Amino acid sequence: RGGPSWGGQVWNLSSWVHELWSGRIPSHVGIFDKGLATAQNGCPALLAKFHVPPYFAHDVFKHPSDRFIASLSSAGLTTEVDPFKDHPSLFVQGAGFVSAMHTDTLASHFWQINLSGRKRWTLFSATDMEQRGGLLRKTLHVSTELAPGAGSAAAGQDRSAPPVEVQWASTFE
Repeated sequence: RGGPSWGGQVWNLSSWVHELWSGRIPSHVGIFDKGLATAQNGCPALLAKFHVPPYFAHDVFKHPSDRFIASLSSAGLTTEVDPFKDHPSLFVQGAGFVSAMHTDTLASHFWQINLSGRKRWTLFSATDMEQRGGLLRKTLHVSTELAPGAGSAAAGQDRSAPPVEVQWASTFE
């Protein structure tokens, strides 16, 4: 069920997908990081049927590392306040949808399953780029683009890799 963050419209998920597939939703409009667990306008029916794969089920707020606690502190948060309490979240966008640049100040982890189409992620290491006035001036020589096909999953920040602050932008094709 929608609300102000759904373009002021009230939708159920099936009608949104139908409108999207029929081409009546403009490419710049999409469901972006909509928490399934929100009491007012989440998707309790979908959440009840949704199972997080065991590899991704670890909740960092229940077992926080010192590094994670420091990241929370730098953002003015504590482990008492879970900014992801409404997650998992839903993204439903059509071809051509482009998100804004995002800086992951919490050094969090994510996983995503792509049910249809392709999503291109462009990842930038914050230590290898300069910013001026909010615009990128220098990027990595090689940006990482993940374009999983329908039904595949993409995971961010592999736990075996050293922690990296990541900035990303995404484009749907």
